[in-house]
Amino acid sequence: MFAAQHGMHWVNLGLQAGHNKSTTSEDSLNRHGFFIGAAAQSNADPPADLSTTAADLATNAHLGARVAMVARQLACGRALLS
Repeated sequence: MFAAQHGMHWVNLGLQAGHNKSTTSEDSLNRHGFFIGAAAQSNADPPADLSTTAADLATNAHLGARVAMVARQLACGRALLS
């Protein structure tokens, strides 16, 4: 709602919660169960760039690809209108 009020678009992850069942693992995409944006968690003592998990990095890459896809869709739609 907030984004719409300001003429913005929010792109969701398009993924179900990743690590909330006995059949999933810490390696699942969206392991933290966020929907509006991506999240990552690392241990507090090492530098974050050295301790971020592969699953969190893959989840963020997935969101980046979705944002790019939505941007292409919006651009193509606008191109058809002009």
